[in-house]
Amino acid sequence: MLFTVFTPTHNRKDTLPRVYQSLLNQTLERESFEWLIVDDGSVDGTEELIRTWIAEGRLLIRCVRQEQNGGKHRAWNVGIREAHGELFAPIDSDDACVPDALLTVQRIWMSADPADRAESSGVFTRVADPGGNVIGIRFPPKRMADRAELFLAFGMTSDLWMIFRTSVVREYPFPDGPKGLLVPEGAIWNQISKNHRCFLSDNAPYIYYSGSHGRADQLTRRRPIHQQAPGMVISLQSLLDNSFRFFASAPVYFARAAVHFVRFSMHEKRFPPRQINQLKVRGARMLCWATLPLAFALYLLDGWALDRERPT
Repeated sequence: MLFTVFTPTHNRKDTLPRVYQSLLNQTLERESFEWLIVDDGSVDGTEELIRTWIAEGRLLIRCVRQEQNGGKHRAWNVGIREAHGELFAPIDSDDACVPDALLTVQRIWMSADPADRAESSGVFTRVADPGGNVIGIRFPPKRMADRAELFLAFGMTSDLWMIFRTSVVREYPFPDGPKGLLVPEGAIWNQISKNHRCFLSDNAPYIYYSGSHGRADQLTRRRPIHQQAPGMVISLQSLLDNSFRFFASAPVYFARAAVHFVRFSMHEKRFPPRQINQLKVRGARMLCWATLPLAFALYLLDGWALDRERPT
């Protein structure tokens, strides 16, 4: 089996049929992919809907049910553990893909040199809006690159469809933690980028429905600062440890990362000198020391804002 199409979902009974229909429309033979759904504690009838599709037998569907909503990072870890496909193709529960999406990726993958495939993280494509308009700038004129290079050296800021080799993402699971921990995806992408490049395609077979990503029931959403802090510390440390080689291309970006790394560390009650000295890269440590006064000022400002929000 070449593809595991992975969809984590939480209370998306109304949008999940969009994914289902787009997979039914795929021109790639059905035997080449499975749809793996992790139902992350839905209570809106999502489980019953998925059972109906499984009973129909039109697609190879597997569903792993989690009784409590544990967050997207935990659903992702379940997905990479359960995947059967060589390639791991995430599709969010409110998005879709065009009919030749999987066939396009298959052609890119199978046409590559086997030695390059063995060293790569997978295939990255661009995405389009529901009207078919491709989002963001074109890839650089390179056949392969790593994600950090794309975003930090070439200035790509738009969403991408990142199809990974399953064996690669299994090496980089999201860190687990207490219930409610929100770990930004960059924490993992930066680690993968340090060791693997990906194949690039300016095709946009993934359809991104931006209007539905701000709903209150989404798996990843903005939280109060004290809830953001644990995951942000993990993510920013991953950036500073794994991608600092691009500092010259994005110095302001890294300066902000250093400030927020120290700021969020203090919200976690972590002593700044000890936290800074845990960074692996000397340049990153120096940058954190240089920006420490600003980080401390922001930390105090956060406390002041929190006090104002408390009811009297």
